[in-house]
Amino acid sequence: MKSVRAKSLPVKPVPPKPVRKVLVANRGEIAIRICRPLREMGIGSVAIYSDADQDSPHVFAADEAYPVGPAPAAQSYLNAERILDAARSAGADAVHPGYGFLSESAAFADHVQDARLVWIGPSPAAIRALGDKLSARALALRAGVPVLPGTEEPIRDASELTRAADRIGYPVVLKAAAGGGGKGMRRVNSAEEFEQAMRLTQGEARNAFGDDRIYLERWLEKPRHIEVQILGDSHGQVIALGERDCSIQRRHQKLVEETPSPSLDDSRRAALWELAVKVARAGGYTNAGTAEFLMDQGGGFYFLEVNARLQVEHPVTEMVFGVDLVREQVRLASGEKLSMRQEDVRPLGAAIEFRIYAEDPDGGFLPQAGTVHSIELPQGPGVRCDVGVRSGGVVPVHYDPLIGKVIVWGETRAHALARGARALGECVLEGIPTTLSFHRWLLEQPAFRAGAYDTAFLAHEFRSVALATSARDEEDATLLAAVYGNRAAGDSPIPTCARPWGPGDRAAAREAEMRILLSKGSLDLEVEVEPEGSAYRVTLGDRTHRVDGVIESATRVRIDARPVEGWVRRQAETIVVDLHGRTFRFRLRDPRAPKLARRRSLEDAARGELHAPMPGLVVLVLTHEGEEVEAGRPVVVVEAMKMQNALVAPVAGRVRSIPVTPGSAVETGQLLLAITPAEV
Repeated sequence: MKSVRAKSLPVKPVPPKPVRKVLVANRGEIAIRICRPLREMGIGSVAIYSDADQDSPHVFAADEAYPVGPAPAAQSYLNAERILDAARSAGADAVHPGYGFLSESAAFADHVQDARLVWIGPSPAAIRALGDKLSARALALRAGVPVLPGTEEPIRDASELTRAADRIGYPVVLKAAAGGGGKGMRRVNSAEEFEQAMRLTQGEARNAFGDDRIYLERWLEKPRHIEVQILGDSHGQVIALGERDCSIQRRHQKLVEETPSPSLDDSRRAALWELAVKVARAGGYTNAGTAEFLMDQGGGFYFLEVNARLQVEHPVTEMVFGVDLVREQVRLASGEKLSMRQEDVRPLGAAIEFRIYAEDPDGGFLPQAGTVHSIELPQGPGVRCDVGVRSGGVVPVHYDPLIGKVIVWGETRAHALARGARALGECVLEGIPTTLSFHRWLLEQPAFRAGAYDTAFLAHEFRSVALATSARDEEDATLLAAVYGNRAAGDSPIPTCARPWGPGDRAAAREAEMRILLSKGSLDLEVEVEPEGSAYRVTLGDRTHRVDGVIESATRVRIDARPVEGWVRRQAETIVVDLHGRTFRFRLRDPRAPKLARRRSLEDAARGELHAPMPGLVVLVLTHEGEEVEAGRPVVVVEAMKMQNALVAPVAGRVRSIPVTPGSAVETGQLLLAITPAEV
């Protein structure tokens, strides 16, 4: 590839300074991943941890570990003073920020350098020039790199946004000027949506980045999201180390990444790499970073932003290009030259990364905190697992729900897909819902296998991971739920309903006690459970099975002599079964009143009560007592595991009470708002 020259910010050479001990200002899988090459390089590593993380695996991956404060990130992983105190206590001479938290904070990078520590990342000047999206847009335009039509200055007034949108054309997207990771983005289809969209987007940006500046861009329908890994040294060299296709997304956040992109030929690939190098040179970029682009359906590229840090998805680049990016980051921060030239960059094979989030795919990908009862990771040729939890560990509510990644390499994309299916089939993670089931579903989709997907793929194609569930797993889970429900209720399947029969009606009582009614989604399943010594005879439909073994939380049983292992737990009237990485949820129902639970749900809605669907923090209240609201209007925003969820009014009516305020911590089921329903 030809070198690209553009008017650029100056790069200040870094005097060579060997690094001896690095404080990793992060947690979870990325902290562990950074500690590994440091040990290989003979460099000491220092971990930090919050009160919620004192027993987390990353603490034990480092040579030393220091506490930095309470569980909330603002008081620990975002507390620059405490982090620098830990660095001084440990005698560290460098700081690696990982991704997220303070990784793209120019102010923090300044503080690190002011403390005479080596900052393992781009210079503060480059972060300011390229980490801010508005600044990066302006810089890209000056360098001759295409951007989507939009506003060039922050906008705080809805009328100004309306004028800009009228000029650009609907739909448009509101974006936070600071930060990244898909946060602070909202599509707007008409002028009537702006006021509400502004409040939500600014609130999300303020809480995520401490900066509520927003701007507007034209919305691009069904683009590919493709990014380029860039590396720059303090001697003026910049290279592109391949691209990654990140188009499989939910909430504008990535779930799967792969390299090379199946949508690019050699000519388009070379053109994209050149655009990335132009932007990096123009920003005086050093160290590792990522230039992100959208590609329209005609093959045109539009610059989005630079993530001035290591990316979550960096392992696919490492597997295809044979480079340890953390090792390279340390070398570059120490003032050394790039270890390769652009002409040395040669991809070998294909790699795909599957992000494992503590999220429920069938529940709108809502985050799920809780205990990981058991985790077994795949092994074998071409498989890499970067994971930040262990069996018995807790995924806390305070941080991002990313548990880890499964990355596979193959000689071809087809080989990588086959290896991915094998690896994901071996992966077991029980105790909380995860995206494992989604990834298995995805690998069965013809469009994905053909590489014919875009950022709208999930919105149009994904309905339920239940489609990927085998009939045997479905049946096994139902049998376990029925037996566990029978035992957990003390041989009574009706834990919350009074029995209508009297002492003389023993036959009816016995018959009802044998019947378990489970609800899975909209489907009612009637199951008969009859003890036979230490085993159970279970009848489901026209088939009878023998279930023999221990049915406690950790379940090892034989179903018709076939060994089955999993986890079963009860949450109120819900029984959750984990089998082979898939999660099944059943509700215990009253066999005499199959519609009772549904009726209760309708009654709750009719009362106008809005309850928290998960534990979290109230960040916005979008109404006030006495206001008239329409059903479906966003009224309260709750942040859980770094994701903001706009909860809507269950009915139309007048707001009667709001027992929470911004900053309130809430638990699942807690009342957030009550509405007096409007008279019909």
